[in-house]
Amino acid sequence: MISKQDLINLYTERIEDAQVLYDGGRFNGSYYLCGYAVEIALKHSICNVLNWSGFPNTGKEFESKKSLKTHSLDDLLAFTGKEILIKSSHMADWSTVNNWNPESRYNNTIIDAKTAQGMIDSTKRLIQML
Repeated sequence: MISKQDLINLYTERIEDAQVLYDGGRFNGSYYLCGYAVEIALKHSICNVLNWSGFPNTGKEFESKKSLKTHSLDDLLAFTGKEILIKSSHMADWSTVNNWNPESRYNNTIIDAKTAQGMIDSTKRLIQML
């Protein structure tokens, strides 16, 4: 299991890493790490809802929780119990981050500064809501 505190540390570090990459002009990397920050924050929120001390991490830990073994932000949001809240009050932010997926690391699309900054801002706002 990844402890809830470790999840907090991880998503906080990914946001900080995204900002450092942004400041260095590495907009694609910044965008990509924001997506992971949101994914990790969603998993932390799921732990809170289910009163778990941590999130499954190994194949064995996922055996009875297969539906949670996903990178889909939409699927993870559904498990948080906050889908209606997020989509009704922060739909623009959700739409921004929900364009992310782990395969975006292979995407040839060039992310510009405005898009990367928008992703950072949306990520920070959503994590506060989770």
